[in-house]
Amino acid sequence: MANIEFRNRIAELVKNHGTALKQDLATIFNKPATQWENGWVVPSIEKDRLLKKYKIANLKELLVMMASVKHKIASPVISNYEVQIVGMEQKSGDLLFGSNLEFESSDLGLTVHAEQFLMARAFHRETSIDCIALDEPTPCGHCRQFILEFDSGKNIRVYNSSGFDLRVGDLIPFSFGPEQLGKKGIGQKNKPRNLNLKVKKLDAKLVPVANAALEAAKK
Repeated sequence: MANIEFRNRIAELVKNHGTALKQDLATIFNKPATQWENGWVVPSIEKDRLLKKYKIANLKELLVMMASVKHKIASPVISNYEVQIVGMEQKSGDLLFGSNLEFESSDLGLTVHAEQFLMARAFHRETSIDCIALDEPTPCGHCRQFILEFDSGKNIRVYNSSGFDLRVGDLIPFSFGPEQLGKKGIGQKNKPRNLNLKVKKLDAKLVPVANAALEAAKK
């Protein structure tokens, strides 16, 4: 059931500090991507500063508030339904942003959901997610299963503006995942696939891009 007290608390925080927080985050995001690695990341030290500045009670409130203040990183060109998600990395405490991506001239079946976006980002940053926060929704069934396929995915906590505080394993009971196959799930110990790029001729300017794409595909 929804936690009305928590929902009202988030609404009050967004009303009183949403604009200022959005500006703060924009300043962080506009720093050179190499400084914070890949952009759309709030380093742990900034997270602690924001908690104090806006007198936010705890991490859950901050994460949900961040997820509620939209930054136009989503691309819902078909549905016009924007989903933004924030996740905290286990070891660094850094916060990663993700969003849904839709593609013109295709159908919604090819949408990259915000949860998928976030988990893929964490994997390529060679880290794991401790908890995630959204505004109103909880992950759809497809995304619950997607997260479950990762190592310790069942234990990732899910927060939203209605006050939900549950593990992914609570959202998908009687699940079938890596455990049932005797596996640990997707993690940083997974070996990259042995893929090769076979191109007869490639513009020299495109070689670095092609190599980067190849390395990403191997993961």
